[in-house]
Amino acid sequence: GHSDTLPVTVADIAYHTKSVRAGAPDAFVIADLPFMSYATPEQAMQSVTPLMQAGANMVKLEGGDFLLPTI
Repeated sequence: GHSDTLPVTVADIAYHTKSVRAGAPDAFVIADLPFMSYATPEQAMQSVTPLMQAGANMVKLEGGDFLLPTI
């Protein structure tokens, strides 16, 4: 493990999302976008794609009003 979540990548989250989906096929799965994986709307779309392909029903990001164009 890591001491914090900063080193976590989109690929890491996609792997775990796929594992959750396999173990709970009927659950509503929410995946988190990792830190700095959604700095622009374009980057956010690139980051969301593998999470949705891994089985996420929803993708969550954290931030403020500055993220409205991305959302």
